[in-house]
Amino acid sequence: MTLRYTCPADNPKSTETPVVFVVDGDQSVRDALDVRIRSAGYQPRTSASAEEFLARPRVMAPCCLLVELHLPGLSGLGLQRLLFERTELPIIFMSEHIDVPATVEAMRGGALEFLTKPLVRDVLLTAIREGAPSQDDAKDAGALRHRAPDDECEPARAYAGDSGGCPRAC
Repeated sequence: MTLRYTCPADNPKSTETPVVFVVDGDQSVRDALDVRIRSAGYQPRTSASAEEFLARPRVMAPCCLLVELHLPGLSGLGLQRLLFERTELPIIFMSEHIDVPATVEAMRGGALEFLTKPLVRDVLLTAIREGAPSQDDAKDAGALRHRAPDDECEPARAYAGDSGGCPRAC
Protein backbone atom coordinates (compact mmCIF):
# COMPACT_ATOMS: atom_id res chain seq x y z
CA MET A 1 0.00 0.00 0.00
CA THR A 2 1.33 3.42 -0.93
CA LEU A 3 0.50 6.30 1.35
CA ARG A 4 1.13 9.96 0.71
CA TYR A 5 2.75 12.40 3.05
CA THR A 6 0.24 14.80 4.51
CA CYS A 7 0.97 17.71 6.78
CA PRO A 8 -2.38 19.48 7.19
CA ALA A 9 -1.12 21.44 10.20
CA ASP A 10 1.81 22.80 8.18
CA ASN A 11 -0.15 23.76 5.07
CA PRO A 12 0.30 27.53 4.78
CA LYS A 13 -2.89 27.77 2.71
CA SER A 14 -4.93 25.95 5.36
CA THR A 15 -6.74 28.38 7.60
CA GLU A 16 -9.27 25.87 8.81
CA THR A 17 -9.98 25.69 12.50
CA PRO A 18 -8.68 22.40 13.92
CA VAL A 19 -11.41 19.87 14.68
CA VAL A 20 -11.66 17.95 17.95
CA PHE A 21 -13.91 14.91 17.69
CA VAL A 22 -15.41 13.96 21.06
CA VAL A 23 -16.88 10.48 21.57
CA ASP A 24 -18.56 9.92 24.93
CA GLY A 25 -21.80 8.16 25.84
CA ASP A 26 -22.70 10.80 28.42
CA GLN A 27 -24.56 13.81 26.96
CA SER A 28 -23.54 16.09 29.83
CA VAL A 29 -19.85 15.29 29.24
CA ARG A 30 -20.22 15.96 25.51
CA ASP A 31 -21.96 19.28 26.20
CA ALA A 32 -19.32 20.40 28.71
CA LEU A 33 -16.46 19.42 26.40
CA ASP A 34 -18.16 21.15 23.46
CA VAL A 35 -18.16 24.44 25.40
CA ARG A 36 -14.60 24.01 26.71
CA ILE A 37 -13.15 23.04 23.31
CA ARG A 38 -15.02 25.79 21.44
CA SER A 39 -13.88 28.42 23.97
CA ALA A 40 -10.27 27.35 23.32
CA GLY A 41 -10.66 28.10 19.60
CA TYR A 42 -11.21 24.59 18.25
CA GLN A 43 -14.19 23.17 16.39
CA PRO A 44 -15.78 20.37 18.44
CA ARG A 45 -17.79 17.59 16.79
CA THR A 46 -19.45 15.28 19.27
CA SER A 47 -20.74 11.72 18.96
CA ALA A 48 -22.49 9.48 21.49
CA SER A 49 -20.86 6.26 20.26
CA ALA A 50 -17.99 4.89 18.20
CA GLU A 51 -20.48 3.84 15.55
CA GLU A 52 -21.85 7.38 15.28
CA PHE A 53 -18.31 8.75 14.96
CA LEU A 54 -17.42 6.21 12.25
CA ALA A 55 -20.45 7.31 10.22
CA ARG A 56 -19.03 10.85 9.97
CA PRO A 57 -17.10 11.90 6.88
CA ARG A 58 -13.34 12.46 7.22
CA VAL A 59 -12.13 16.02 7.52
CA MET A 60 -9.10 17.53 5.83
CA ALA A 61 -8.39 20.04 8.62
CA PRO A 62 -5.98 19.28 11.46
CA CYS A 63 -7.90 17.14 13.94
CA CYS A 64 -7.74 14.75 16.86
CA LEU A 65 -10.10 12.37 18.63
CA LEU A 66 -10.97 12.62 22.33
CA VAL A 67 -12.61 9.30 23.21
CA GLU A 68 -14.02 7.72 26.35
CA LEU A 69 -12.56 4.31 27.12
CA HIS A 70 -15.93 2.82 28.11
CA LEU A 71 -18.54 3.42 25.42
CA PRO A 72 -21.89 1.84 24.65
CA GLY A 73 -21.37 -0.62 21.79
CA LEU A 74 -17.85 -0.57 20.40
CA SER A 75 -15.36 0.45 23.14
CA GLY A 76 -12.78 3.20 22.85
CA LEU A 77 -10.07 0.56 22.41
CA GLY A 78 -12.12 -1.12 19.68
CA LEU A 79 -12.44 2.22 17.91
CA GLN A 80 -8.69 2.77 18.23
CA ARG A 81 -8.03 -0.59 16.56
CA LEU A 82 -10.30 0.36 13.65
CA LEU A 83 -8.55 3.71 13.24
CA PHE A 84 -4.98 2.40 13.54
CA GLU A 85 -3.99 3.36 9.99
CA ARG A 86 -5.48 6.86 10.22
CA THR A 87 -2.31 8.53 11.41
CA GLU A 88 -3.78 11.95 10.68
CA LEU A 89 -6.12 11.40 13.64
CA PRO A 90 -4.25 11.33 16.97
CA ILE A 91 -6.29 9.72 19.76
CA ILE A 92 -6.61 11.04 23.30
CA PHE A 93 -8.33 8.66 25.71
CA MET A 94 -10.28 9.69 28.78
CA SER A 95 -11.95 7.72 31.54
CA GLU A 96 -13.22 8.07 35.09
CA HIS A 97 -12.11 4.54 35.90
CA ILE A 98 -8.49 3.97 35.05
CA ASP A 99 -7.68 0.43 34.15
CA VAL A 100 -3.91 -0.11 33.93
CA PRO A 101 -4.03 -2.91 31.31
CA ALA A 102 -6.41 -0.83 29.15
CA THR A 103 -4.18 2.23 29.52
CA VAL A 104 -1.14 0.21 28.47
CA GLU A 105 -3.05 -1.20 25.49
CA ALA A 106 -4.17 2.29 24.44
CA MET A 107 -0.66 3.72 24.65
CA ARG A 108 0.88 0.75 22.82
CA GLY A 109 -1.79 1.25 20.17
CA GLY A 110 -0.48 4.76 19.60
CA ALA A 111 -2.66 6.90 21.87
CA LEU A 112 -1.30 10.40 22.31
CA GLU A 113 -2.50 10.70 25.91
CA PHE A 114 -4.71 9.02 28.51
CA LEU A 115 -6.56 11.50 30.74
CA THR A 116 -8.58 10.91 33.89
CA LYS A 117 -11.96 12.48 34.53
CA PRO A 118 -12.77 14.98 35.73
CA LEU A 119 -10.57 16.53 33.08
CA VAL A 120 -8.17 19.29 34.12
CA ARG A 121 -8.62 22.16 31.65
CA ASP A 122 -4.92 22.91 31.07
CA VAL A 123 -3.98 19.23 30.71
CA LEU A 124 -6.84 18.67 28.25
CA LEU A 125 -5.94 21.70 26.14
CA THR A 126 -2.24 20.76 26.09
CA ALA A 127 -3.15 17.29 24.77
CA ILE A 128 -5.49 18.81 22.17
CA ARG A 129 -2.79 21.27 21.03
CA GLU A 130 -0.43 18.34 20.52
CA GLY A 131 -3.04 16.35 18.64
CA ALA A 132 -4.64 19.05 16.50
CA PRO A 133 -2.28 22.00 16.35
CA SER A 134 -3.55 25.24 14.92
CA GLN A 135 -1.46 26.81 12.19
CA ASP A 136 0.27 28.97 14.82
CA ASP A 137 0.87 26.00 17.16
CA ALA A 138 2.41 23.99 14.32
CA LYS A 139 4.81 26.80 13.42
CA ASP A 140 5.75 27.42 17.04
CA ALA A 141 6.45 23.78 17.85
CA GLY A 142 7.84 22.77 14.46
CA ALA A 143 5.32 19.91 14.57
CA LEU A 144 4.64 18.04 11.38
CA ARG A 145 2.34 15.11 11.06
CA HIS A 146 3.47 12.58 8.48
CA ARG A 147 1.86 9.73 6.73
CA ALA A 148 4.77 7.75 5.38
CA PRO A 149 5.05 4.45 3.56
CA ASP A 150 5.26 1.65 6.13
CA ASP A 151 8.73 0.61 5.03
CA GLU A 152 10.15 4.13 5.45
CA CYS A 153 8.99 5.19 8.89
CA GLU A 154 6.97 3.91 11.80
CA PRO A 155 3.43 5.33 12.04
CA ALA A 156 3.58 8.57 13.95
CA ARG A 157 1.09 11.02 15.42
CA ALA A 158 3.39 14.04 15.63
CA TYR A 159 7.08 14.67 15.61
CA ALA A 160 8.73 17.82 16.81
CA GLY A 161 12.35 18.73 16.88
CA ASP A 162 15.14 20.49 15.09
CA SER A 163 14.64 18.45 11.94
CA GLY A 164 10.95 19.36 11.86
CA GLY A 165 10.08 15.84 10.80
CA CYS A 166 10.40 12.17 11.45
CA PRO A 167 13.49 11.17 13.46
CA ARG A 168 14.44 8.81 10.66
CA ALA A 169 14.47 11.67 8.11
CA CYS A 170 11.41 10.42 6.25
